[in-house]
Amino acid sequence: MIDVCKHIVSRLNLREPNSYADCFEILGEKRIVSEENLEKYKNMVKFRNLLIHIYDTVSDKIVYQVYKERLKDFEIFIKEIKNYFKI
Repeated sequence: MIDVCKHIVSRLNLREPNSYADCFEILGEKRIVSEENLEKYKNMVKFRNLLIHIYDTVSDKIVYQVYKERLKDFEIFIKEIKNYFKI
């Protein structure tokens, strides 16, 4: 998702994001993704950062719970991007 976000921001020549979460904020500003789902995407980035930087403190139980309960967020993101670009 982050790579897709960065690619869209670059391709559309939008402002330079200050962070991965900011990248999604830019997509929200341009109505490429909905305001309704923006926080979900930003939270996904935060969780990703936890996993990357302090993975040894994150409970396997929490990771599994997120996997089970939030997997559809990826599908929602894909749908929003496809809708914006009319794919």
